[in-house]
Amino acid sequence: IKTQLTTTRVYKGITFKFDPAKNMTPETRPIINFSAMAYLKMCTLVDMCDTECAWHGIVEANEERTRFDICDILVYPQDVAGATVQTDEVKYTAWKNELSDDEYNNLRLQGHSHVNFTASPSGVDTTLYENMLSVLNKDSYYIFMIMNKSRKFWFEIHDLKNNVIYETKDIDITVATIDLEEWYKEQQKQFKTTKINVAGTAWVPKSGVTYGGPRYANI
Repeated sequence: IKTQLTTTRVYKGITFKFDPAKNMTPETRPIINFSAMAYLKMCTLVDMCDTECAWHGIVEANEERTRFDICDILVYPQDVAGATVQTDEVKYTAWKNELSDDEYNNLRLQGHSHVNFTASPSGVDTTLYENMLSVLNKDSYYIFMIMNKSRKFWFEIHDLKNNVIYETKDIDITVATIDLEEWYKEQQKQFKTTKINVAGTAWVPKSGVTYGGPRYANI
């Protein structure tokens, strides 16, 4: 998932600036890498919940802030509806207090689903993000994400220490260090193109057979 960098963004009086021509190389493009279990948990949560729902992620970043490993997904207390998620601060605080020190200190991702709607932030979402960013220390970082049932994603990485925001297309996304999009492109080379008949429509075998499995020799 690739594009140019965001150059300027203002949140709660904090101005993030970044010059892609001077600062970015293929080696320094940020990577968000989900562990296989974290990715499966998140997909299951979105797939099986008929309403919006939210979660936090346990994140470990390298010193350069170019790689962010999502190690686990944690679901916090919330009231959900078709298009809203509300948090009971009392229950949420109690939940956070039950976390281990390691979990609490690495709680660096907030995600939620948009069910069957577009994976992009609403005005309510951006207000939440501004409020969360306003209480972070100047050396911190945080990741926001949205996912829908079609497996479309939206991401923002806010790196306060380096004064930069990365958006979805600035970021390479991997699962267990595998870029699934690139993997699919490689496998797609094995697909044969659809046959087209003289009328310009897709050709269909007269027998109606459209799939055949591989044949194996005796082993």
